[in-house]
Amino acid sequence: MKPLSEQILYFRQHPPTNLKELTLQPISFTDISFDGHGFSGKFPDGLVKNMDIVFKALCPCKGSTFTIQAASEHEEINYYQSLVIAEQYFFRCSTCRKQSLLFDPMQHGYNPEVSRLEEWRDEESELLVSKLEVPEKVWCACTNCGENEMELIIRLEYHNDLIGYKAFARREEEFFSWFSVVGKCSNCSALNLFIDCECA
Repeated sequence: MKPLSEQILYFRQHPPTNLKELTLQPISFTDISFDGHGFSGKFPDGLVKNMDIVFKALCPCKGSTFTIQAASEHEEINYYQSLVIAEQYFFRCSTCRKQSLLFDPMQHGYNPEVSRLEEWRDEESELLVSKLEVPEKVWCACTNCGENEMELIIRLEYHNDLIGYKAFARREEEFFSWFSVVGKCSNCSALNLFIDCECA
């Protein structure tokens, strides 16, 4: 296994493909205690600490604020504190208005990647055969002031044994075990944890 410092450097230099439409700056971020596996989370279970890789997102156009749209076709969107629990999330740059998929838990992260490696049938997606009468789409809003435009801080959790494991070679960055997005409100600077999804 590579030393932790080398692994962190690798993941900072190799973001996963679901973030390819963004320019990402690695940052240190301790303003929110993220949930996670092992000692990484709010509820330590005695396992080895996993890595949290955190980026500030920018648009290639140099825009620094975004809106996040949550969308669901099969199940209603749910809310818990600032979390918006949906099937897919899109970002839209406030400057150039470009919109792209940010995260889909059925496509991105450790579990979907392992399923592809092992060629499992996607039983979960087969269960989602019924659709809502009207698909839901909502813009994530600051829980303090209601503003939609945010700076985006993206956190990826990784297990510390991915690099060097033959099956993951040259694609280690796709196997993140937790995906979180914090929106820093452009109006009041409040931090809103909009997405916090376990992927493994």
